[in-house]
Amino acid sequence: SAVLALTSRADTMQRAGYEALCANVPLLASDQVVLRQFFGDAAIYTDHDAGSLAGAVKQTLDQGDELRLKSEALLELRMSEQIATLDQLRTLVNAAN
Repeated sequence: SAVLALTSRADTMQRAGYEALCANVPLLASDQVVLRQFFGDAAIYTDHDAGSLAGAVKQTLDQGDELRLKSEALLELRMSEQIATLDQLRTLVNAAN
């Protein structure tokens, strides 16, 4: 029903978050800046105490359909960003040759 990806490290990207995005499964992640920047409104964020976790799990399950739609759009955006970056790299490599 959802992927739970928690970390207490401020600058840690969640591989489980990538997997949730690619599988279009709602994501519940730690409330960390780097995760908010990458996943935006396509995830629910939580602190690690029991009350926060319980509330966030309920919210994630309640908003599952909405999160799936947002995840689908985010995946398309992130893939287009990667394609653009690869195109820029190809251009640089070709210019250097």
